[in-house]
Amino acid sequence: MEESLERMREHGAQPESFDGEEILTVMTLGKQALLTDPSGVWIGLWEPITFPGIGIMMVPGAPFWFEHMSPDPGAAAQFYADCFRLDVVNHGDEYWTIQVPGSGQDAYGFSFPRDRGDARATWFVLLLTSDLDTSAALVGENGGTVVGDFIEMDDMGRFTYAATPAGVAYGLWEADFSETEE
Repeated sequence: MEESLERMREHGAQPESFDGEEILTVMTLGKQALLTDPSGVWIGLWEPITFPGIGIMMVPGAPFWFEHMSPDPGAAAQFYADCFRLDVVNHGDEYWTIQVPGSGQDAYGFSFPRDRGDARATWFVLLLTSDLDTSAALVGENGGTVVGDFIEMDDMGRFTYAATPAGVAYGLWEADFSETEE
């Protein structure tokens, strides 16, 4: 935690303070730090003690993809790559990802906000669903909003933007794993 916090500070992040401390021990669960990255986005660091953090991925309802939406996605991608010793990949059209060196698999994405007007930079999470149509209907039935049409991503599946009744933005992603199944 201390090393990561220092690297982030060296690259322009600003740590937040918890009663004068930058690292907060959360009971016996772990340590956390909150920072603001150079584009103004909050990010949390977690060092597990007894609670590992996100333990489920790639199942419906779990986080599937994290996107840093920023007016300068290349700079944001480079910041996180430098802080966590990752590789930056430019996919063109103002879209970057970061990868664990040698993995060849994207870890997080960096792009412009959909509305470039006065949109602030933010982290955006997409949740995995096995049925986008049903999930989108459930969003509406439970007071949320589906924003816009479904977006087809060729062999990667499709997704849509949504918001909770309180206005918190997120996405729903119906991934196509047919080529990865054996």
